[in-house]
Amino acid sequence: MLDSCVIARPASGTPSPADFNEATGTYNPPTSTQVYAGRCQVQLVDVLPQVAVSGEADVFSQRATVKLPVDGSAGVQIGDVVTITAATLDADLLGRSYVVRGLHHKTFATARRLQCEEVV
Repeated sequence: MLDSCVIARPASGTPSPADFNEATGTYNPPTSTQVYAGRCQVQLVDVLPQVAVSGEADVFSQRATVKLPVDGSAGVQIGDVVTITAATLDADLLGRSYVVRGLHHKTFATARRLQCEEVV
């Protein structure tokens, strides 16, 4: 695995009064929790993106498999966000984000293969 990523769990719940920013009159954005940082590999499942209509806009999504080493990557959950932080062979991967849609657990696994979706 030549690339690197960070996996974060978005914060959930309603903001507390302590999150209110008096200067802007809005709530500060919730912070996410880092679940994993390290090596990874990205492989697209579908070459062509899927198209869905949301209101009047077309939303394109592409499925991908993000592979992680089994050691050190336990605890990833559906809904976590994978962000590519280093891309050795494809500079276009850098900064891309994927939402985890499916998990991978098995005996004798050589890698953790997360089924993900990139929304473009």
